[in-house]
Amino acid sequence: MELAAVAIQTITQAISKVVEDEVEYARGFRSQFRIMKDKLELTRALLVDKGSVENKNETLRKALTHLREVIYEADDVLIDCLIRDEYVKNATCSGCFLRYDPFFLNQTGKRLREINAQMKEKLDTLTSLGLKPMASQFKDDEDSSSQGRKIMSQDYDPEVVGLEKDLETIKGWILDPERALHRIAIVGMGGLGKTTIAQKIYHDPDVFSRFKKVVWITVSQKFNEEKILRSLLERLGGINNNFQNDTSGLMSALQETLRGNSCLIVMDDVWGINNVAWLSDLGSFLSTTVSSCVIITTRNQTLPANMGVEDKRIHKPKPLDEDNSWSLFSKFAFLWSEGKCPDSDFDNVGRKIVKKCGGLPLAIKVIGGLLQSKSKNLAAWEEVSNSFLDQSQTTEDEVMANLRLSYNDLPAHLKQCLLCLSIYPEDSEIWAEQLIRWWIAEGLIKEKSAKTAIESGYQYLLELINRSLVEIAEHRHYDGRVYKCKVHDLIRELIMKIAEEEGFCRFKENGTCYWSGLIDETDKEWLSNNLKLRALFVLTPRCPDFDRNSVSLLSLRVLDFSGTGNLDEQRVKNLLDWIGSLKRLACLNLSKAEGLLELPSTICKLFNLQFLVLRECYNLNKIHPSIINLKNLIVLDMASCRLEYFPGGLGSLSHLQELSGFRVVIGSTKSNGHGLGELRSLTRLRVLGIVISTTVPDAKISEKEFNILSAMAKLEVLAVNTDRCKQKRVLETVERSLIPPPSLRELYLKKYCFETMPSWFDPKTLRNLQYLCIEDADIESLIPRRETDTPEYKWYVKGLCLKSLCNLEVEWEELEKVMRLQSLEVSKCSELKLKRFPCSVNEAGHWTRKQD
Repeated sequence: MELAAVAIQTITQAISKVVEDEVEYARGFRSQFRIMKDKLELTRALLVDKGSVENKNETLRKALTHLREVIYEADDVLIDCLIRDEYVKNATCSGCFLRYDPFFLNQTGKRLREINAQMKEKLDTLTSLGLKPMASQFKDDEDSSSQGRKIMSQDYDPEVVGLEKDLETIKGWILDPERALHRIAIVGMGGLGKTTIAQKIYHDPDVFSRFKKVVWITVSQKFNEEKILRSLLERLGGINNNFQNDTSGLMSALQETLRGNSCLIVMDDVWGINNVAWLSDLGSFLSTTVSSCVIITTRNQTLPANMGVEDKRIHKPKPLDEDNSWSLFSKFAFLWSEGKCPDSDFDNVGRKIVKKCGGLPLAIKVIGGLLQSKSKNLAAWEEVSNSFLDQSQTTEDEVMANLRLSYNDLPAHLKQCLLCLSIYPEDSEIWAEQLIRWWIAEGLIKEKSAKTAIESGYQYLLELINRSLVEIAEHRHYDGRVYKCKVHDLIRELIMKIAEEEGFCRFKENGTCYWSGLIDETDKEWLSNNLKLRALFVLTPRCPDFDRNSVSLLSLRVLDFSGTGNLDEQRVKNLLDWIGSLKRLACLNLSKAEGLLELPSTICKLFNLQFLVLRECYNLNKIHPSIINLKNLIVLDMASCRLEYFPGGLGSLSHLQELSGFRVVIGSTKSNGHGLGELRSLTRLRVLGIVISTTVPDAKISEKEFNILSAMAKLEVLAVNTDRCKQKRVLETVERSLIPPPSLRELYLKKYCFETMPSWFDPKTLRNLQYLCIEDADIESLIPRRETDTPEYKWYVKGLCLKSLCNLEVEWEELEKVMRLQSLEVSKCSELKLKRFPCSVNEAGHWTRKQD
């Protein structure tokens, strides 16, 4: 079992680091740690006996599951030693007593001996089952090749291959002027392209412009009538506090919202709805409007009739024909040769594989993604061809078997990363940041000398996307940076099954598990049976209450409450009391917690914390000074918080790579002089978001705060928010203190109330700048100020985003002379001042340069 081997590799590396770094509280246990390391390495060698492991019986499966439990116990001990070490370093007068705490030393020694005894027992079990030690075949993470994701241009979209006739048919039905109400169903098995067709229709300009209101709702298996109605209302802009929060009240509000409006409603992934009366009512509401349409996608063949869809308006996509199947396959399998087959040998093997796919788009994309990772290796292609089941009859069981083939081919480190997505509800759009932070906190990604753990995390995600096991839900246009991702229903079913087999999660039966996504307040009771939980995500606004008497999840590494925002002050206070006991926590996300007014000292004692995310906690106004004791922090995100100032000593957080929402109030007496100078020591920063303002017109910045950023050789992203402050001292601070280093790649200016760009905004200075975003500013020109006798330099900026810039005046031809843009986003700008732009500048407009 490769996943067990990955866990062993991770804990072995951690043991080596603890011993080599001479962590004080590990010194007394060196012999036990060495015994543990030897047993782990021998166990890992046994797991390389691939034939025996792949054909594992139930006994072996249970042994490996128990082995993971022991490995996690060992990881807890290691973390405890590291935490104790940090605690002693930060202690004051009591430090001398803590340093030789006999109780901790005794308990830790006892636990290590017990773990080593259990390790020996598991090792004996594996040996008795016929496994033999072999040389390691596991590659380091960096050895896995990852070709960069090529984001498709407007005229190159692999998703639409072979679906043109489907789109034409449905579009013709919708644009039929003879009908006031259209009910349309797209029906077929999973992976046939139903959602893709619906998405293309939904975003079609002719269809979009026909309706005043458009809304997309994902229904999924766990259907809730009130939830669907509320989602419809929210997206139609009809939510208010004047109606009852039940089906009847919601329907009344929906009727009022739809009255007189032409509307397109797409209901994706409808499984089965017992009570369809409300849908009939919905149809009657829409039929009184001008040209409205309801589209559903479903696997259920009988459901459309129950929802009032006529037989002649039920569209059943057919599998792709041979030519379209090959065309779609080529765009994924031959990504390394720009979608073109390099020679006849690959052509012959590839066509055999494509024929077995039975024209199913999902199967074609996934197998194409698998083979793309084996570029120029014909023998590997032939091996896949021999293993791939014929899907000419196209049953979902055969599809699932072939999807598992793609999963089995993943490098071991990517398998566990993919399984993490199993906890999210069906059709969820998952923030890439959230996922990558989980991977790091779980220990699945380690920092390498050449790149940060976060950079490696994005590489891992792109590998999964390139293999078509994960889909892009939202990305940045100019470089394809993934913001959100999702998984297809069938792939989700597969990874849920595997995650349950591996013992990570439980979806259908009770038992120990390590990851969970709470989607209902009643799930809290289930937590008492899972005290070894390592990752907990609250994915519902109906958040259960936690307090100091709640179940103790002492092994928790990741706690994420960003899925709920309705936490009042008392609930937040109780929650923080509980969180303070989770000493092994590595990632804490409390974004949008309305009741968070102050970050207490209890949170500042979580010495293992690497990620602290407090984004959009609008009422947060104070952070306890002891936050500077969190020496392991690599991300501190306070964006959109209203802190008046940050405690002194920020420079001691030397591991910080991302700092957002750092507020500096020039001349403020409350900040006690803790301002820009605090940043000078943060030499590892890659991302910096800073808010600068002043309440004192004549406030001055000291010379020691000049040129703070230019020495930050690793800084790549800078976001400056001047909070619409027009004091000249603010401009002086931006001009003299925030001169970016040449390494800067992305620049964001927000609420910048000055007419010209900063003096350092020059292509000669910012020669590596690739992305520029300006929002809610008074800037009149983008062209840098230049002396007449100095040579003109061109920018290398590829992406430009302009939002709410009423004073900006520039012609497109003039801009093109200095910036060779690949992507442009514009909204809420003046049509009279932004002249001859290739897209709308008032409404949300987007333009991408076509590939040559």
